[in-house]
Amino acid sequence: MKNSTTNNSSVKTRRLIRQAFAELVKEKHDIDRISVTELCQRADITRGTFYFHYDNIYDVVDDFRDEIFETFFDSDYDIRTCDITEYFDKITDYLKTHTDIYKMLVSAHNVPNFTEHLKHHLYKNLTACLKNHQHKTSPHLELDAEFFTDAAVCLIIKFFQDQTPLTLDEINAYLKSMLQRIFAS
Repeated sequence: MKNSTTNNSSVKTRRLIRQAFAELVKEKHDIDRISVTELCQRADITRGTFYFHYDNIYDVVDDFRDEIFETFFDSDYDIRTCDITEYFDKITDYLKTHTDIYKMLVSAHNVPNFTEHLKHHLYKNLTACLKNHQHKTSPHLELDAEFFTDAAVCLIIKFFQDQTPLTLDEINAYLKSMLQRIFAS
């Protein structure tokens, strides 16, 4: 992303671009079929305005990807100070609100590293939370956390790729029950 200014006008313009992008993704199901011209028409902005904020369509994708990490892994909402089941509820609610975009992020062949970033950040915060709350003193805490994180992300990816009949709420409930079984004090 080129322009990261946080003035109200820039924030509003990026929001318009992202909203238009999300609408086009929902319609076309493939980011390779979305042009800058089409996006600008949908957002009712000029190409110059688009290029002031982004270098290309993939920068908009990166912006969406980065949002989830900022929202849940780099923000003031710190997993280490909260109830971990509440944390999973917040992630689930967020993903439900942005299902179309995240379906695109995990299924597009040209959006690398989304799942690896998700696994890395979830693992890092999960282990920090477990260590802070001393849920388990097992010498295998990191291995258990990696196992759980890989499984959790796999279920979420399967949901976004329409490879499971489960809803995000059902996945969330299952993951929280698994958290209790694996990491019970």
